[in-house]
Amino acid sequence: MDKAGPHRDLPKHDETTDRVAERRPEGVSVPTFAEIAMRLVDNGYEPVPILPHAKKVAARNWTTVTIDEAQVEDWIKRFGHCGIGLRTGKLVAVDIDLLDPDLAHDAAEITRLHLGDTLLRVGRWPKRLLLYRTRSPEPKRAVGKVEILGLGQQFVAFGIHPDTGQPYDWPLGESPLDVPLDALPLVDAGAIETLLAPLQPIAGPAPSGSRVPRGGDNTQSGPIRAADGRVIDGRDQWLSLIAYHGVYDAVDRGETLDAHQIAAAVWQRFLASTDLDRPKQDGRHRYGPDDALKKVRDKLRLLGLGQLPERQRPRIEPSYVLPTLPVDRARVELDHVFDAAMTEIANWHRGGRVDEAPCLGVRATVGLGKSTAARRHVVKLLATLAEEGQPARLLNFVPSLALADETAAAWQSLGVEAQVLRGYEALQLTTRAPMCRDVPSVRAAVAAGLDIQSSVCFRSEKEKCAHYAGCAKQSNRREVAKVQVVVAAYDAMYTGFAGDAEELALVLVDEACWSRSLEETTGLTIEALPLLGITGLGGARKQDARGADMADAVICRQRLSAALASLPLGQVRAADLAALHIDGRFCEDASRLEVAALARCGLVPGQSAGARRAALATSVRRALGLQIIALWDALAALLRGDPAALAKVWLDGPAAQSGQRPIRMWRRKAMAPDLISLPLLHLDATLRPEIAKAVLPRLEIVTIEAAAPHQHVRLIGGGFGMGSLCPAPQADAAEINRRANRLRDCLDYVRWHAKRHAPQRCLVITYKAIEAAFADIPGVEVAHYNAVAGLDCWGDIGCLFLIGRPLPSSVELHELTGAVLDHSAHGKYQTSAVGILTETGRKLSGQAIRHTDPAAEILRAAICDDEVMQAMGRGRGINRTDATPLEVHLMAHVVLPLAYDRVMAWEMVCPDIVQRMLLCGMAVDSPADAAMLHPGLFSGQEQAKKAFQRGAFKGHFPIRGTYREMSLKSAAYRRSGRGRGWQRAWWVNGSADERRAQVEAALGALAEWVSDIPE
Repeated sequence: MDKAGPHRDLPKHDETTDRVAERRPEGVSVPTFAEIAMRLVDNGYEPVPILPHAKKVAARNWTTVTIDEAQVEDWIKRFGHCGIGLRTGKLVAVDIDLLDPDLAHDAAEITRLHLGDTLLRVGRWPKRLLLYRTRSPEPKRAVGKVEILGLGQQFVAFGIHPDTGQPYDWPLGESPLDVPLDALPLVDAGAIETLLAPLQPIAGPAPSGSRVPRGGDNTQSGPIRAADGRVIDGRDQWLSLIAYHGVYDAVDRGETLDAHQIAAAVWQRFLASTDLDRPKQDGRHRYGPDDALKKVRDKLRLLGLGQLPERQRPRIEPSYVLPTLPVDRARVELDHVFDAAMTEIANWHRGGRVDEAPCLGVRATVGLGKSTAARRHVVKLLATLAEEGQPARLLNFVPSLALADETAAAWQSLGVEAQVLRGYEALQLTTRAPMCRDVPSVRAAVAAGLDIQSSVCFRSEKEKCAHYAGCAKQSNRREVAKVQVVVAAYDAMYTGFAGDAEELALVLVDEACWSRSLEETTGLTIEALPLLGITGLGGARKQDARGADMADAVICRQRLSAALASLPLGQVRAADLAALHIDGRFCEDASRLEVAALARCGLVPGQSAGARRAALATSVRRALGLQIIALWDALAALLRGDPAALAKVWLDGPAAQSGQRPIRMWRRKAMAPDLISLPLLHLDATLRPEIAKAVLPRLEIVTIEAAAPHQHVRLIGGGFGMGSLCPAPQADAAEINRRANRLRDCLDYVRWHAKRHAPQRCLVITYKAIEAAFADIPGVEVAHYNAVAGLDCWGDIGCLFLIGRPLPSSVELHELTGAVLDHSAHGKYQTSAVGILTETGRKLSGQAIRHTDPAAEILRAAICDDEVMQAMGRGRGINRTDATPLEVHLMAHVVLPLAYDRVMAWEMVCPDIVQRMLLCGMAVDSPADAAMLHPGLFSGQEQAKKAFQRGAFKGHFPIRGTYREMSLKSAAYRRSGRGRGWQRAWWVNGSADERRAQVEAALGALAEWVSDIPE
């Protein structure tokens, strides 16, 4: 018990207290500890004495003593003149430490929405504090400038604020003197977790001048504050804002809107928060109560006219509806859709293939089994068509060779001969060597626009590749020609089928294929354009027709180069070219000249080494010529006003090394002509009509979505972008360290929850750049985004971590939007409020990245949200049961159309020092012992002590047999030596003897060890 006298640590009479006293209203009186402490005890609270004009507790050991009548009577004798604080623990206080009135109000409204209406205390307005209660006290939690005060903390309930000189206020009329603790709304840890997630976006400090307040004048961007927080500039706007909130406070309390009464409160807030030592801007007058009255009357007038901006945050409704269809019913519907599709395809063949072929897109929930069901129906269709003498082969496109092998095996399991069509550069399954042994020639043929087979592989027995007889690629071509089902990567959709397309009954496209239709052309620069790929213009060559065409082409290029050099960076626009006298006819003529002058590549199978070198060199010039032809054609289409040419040509800034300005083109390739007229079935869980129809314009889409009641998603808000986690070798040391620390936190988070789910497997899907960092965590498998679509090998994992999300730059997104959707995008990324649905049916609000251009937003969602949805589908959430649930940790700045189990801020779940110690084998509540046990975590005793303080434990370790969902074992121990007290240790795995040995290895022999594990 504290033996200090009544005047311990009382503030001295100095200039600060003089200034505070001057700002205190006349006649102000506040209750003292002696007057009301016992009433607060009777109401269930734990009052502590607060030093006058301060926030510090006057008594010692107040965090651990039992605060009952006897203790309070003792404190009354010694500290009866003091103010009154309330200790938190069972009492929970949401402390909103925001100086922006709009944000402070919003934070309070969010708190009320999640936790309920309650008592409100104001010290230094607009900061505020709301009270709740709990049955399970927890340590402090915080996100930004909002703290949840818990074990070992207190707040001033009655007294004089040390900065404002005014009494702490309970503006709603009731205080803890009126409302017992048991009458406060009851909250638990889960409710607080749910609260902090929507608070996260507004809980950070608002930069001065960064926003226009809702109720203030718009003549300034925001008030400027001194170091002590008082407003020193923008004071008129500040008074207007206080008046705005003062009027709405009165409205919320249901009071009569008396201008004088409201103005008195507004003036006191203004007086306490503003520097009034200098006059107004006019230099003659000073602010006074009449200024507050004038502002209040103006706000009341606007309120009466319905023109005062609303203070309430608009409720953000979710933009999606959750599927309710049970999985079994959804699969029945899927079968009906495929039955109808197969009948339509069969009838098309029977009708002579004269009408437009059926083209069906099926959007079905990941894991519903759309590919498996489609294969079953297609097998029956092919058998029927074969019996009728109709084409009975299938071409099945998939995103990757890894999935192609898996898909071919699935066809084979149904008794169908299937083979994967492998590219020339694909690796052989056994040797891992490329399929083709002359890859340079293949690349040259592709770049020069030549047929690979006739220019590299075989023309005749005299003209064939030296490796032709034993070539793995040629063997693959022969195997593919014989089987009923050919499985190929998407690229073949646009290059064409190396067999007879007339034999095909159907084209099956599994997963989204639109991204493979895009082709970016680089290698051209404005400065090098005139002579790029040009040779042989001198002497006799100039006299032949091709030489003349080449010379004329150079003149056209020079004119274009000069025009492009005068254009700004970014998208090339028709109006800009027209202003420089570049028209469509000129571009068309130039293109014809380039075609006529195009280098004739002499690439022939089996040619001599010298001839091959010459042919390869010519193929490079030809490839450049083809790029320039594509540029002329794109500009001609743009100048003709062809909508499909929008946003196809872009100019970049000078390259760092050459100083030349690159010209880039985006082209959307069409499906190969021999395939586009065939029946098509497109299966994609994230199919977006606007994008899919850009590649497959005849597509008709059916959607079947099923509920996933046993998939439990935790949405964790925070910074998980590439700029937060991925290495940046060129960054400064501070930035490199920041990213490394963030990644370390994510690694420890995964380690912790993987340990929770052991021995079940866990899966991490994240950025390729940091994939390897997670590879050594026991029980964890790793993959990266854009490499998992369709893979079906993780259907039994216990936990899935999705860390980060794909997101193109704004410039890249604009270019892609032009290439895919033929739309010239404008605008930018911004963080937007979005609605969220929970498993319990609650509607919450969250924050997500969106693009302001609607077309660009469609593409952003396809690149970002849909890829994350595909990644989440690897866990096959809709196939889970009560006995096999899937837990998903979505650690990304996205909001997907899902039912969320929990919505949490990263600050709430980021591994703390207790978890880090437990991951190292054992946690202890002594900083000194922790430093000796875990030298890898702490540099010494002082650093360990600071780490414990940052964790806000203050001797109140938040362990009740479990910690953050992990069951713990524990023991009490006492080190040898005089004066040693009892400490506690906790661990997850291992016996008590093993853990005692760990402690003694670091601390020496123990005097006592008492395990809580039953014998």
